[in-house]
Amino acid sequence: MTEKGYKGGLFSRVKNKYSGKRYVISTAQEIDMDYWATVLFPGIVFGLFPALTKKIFTVVRNNKEDAHSVHWKIKEIVINTPESNWLTEWPESEPPEGWSEDAKKKLEEKLGTSERLIKFMQDNPEQGEVIKRDFKDFLNQLHIKELTKDIFKMTDNQKDEQKE
Repeated sequence: MTEKGYKGGLFSRVKNKYSGKRYVISTAQEIDMDYWATVLFPGIVFGLFPALTKKIFTVVRNNKEDAHSVHWKIKEIVINTPESNWLTEWPESEPPEGWSEDAKKKLEEKLGTSERLIKFMQDNPEQGEVIKRDFKDFLNQLHIKELTKDIFKMTDNQKDEQKE
């Protein structure tokens, strides 16, 4: 189910058909910023609400149309793909045309100590692409995919322990 959110945003509550886990996907323009973010959260209270402190993935786009298309793609992946395979199909976090000015500032704020890496990737786009490609190859390795499965299992076990 997808609902229209505030100021053209989207909000979807979905259930993965393989695991039965519930997730919430939210797409909205960041407040007073020039970019849009699509965020995947685990669902709580029968999947009705997002666990806001437990973001799973964030994808940024510079305009509403691209953000909405990413929302629909993520929704399709979450519903129809096992969690262990999400990373291979997931859209890039960075917009294809590059980060907007506000997004760069926010990213630099959040990363803090990685400012040199951000600057390097901005100054050397060809090498930055190699770094991103190598990282994606790293994520696609079998043992990393297995680790991803284990992380999802650990998250489930922690939820079960909290319920007890």
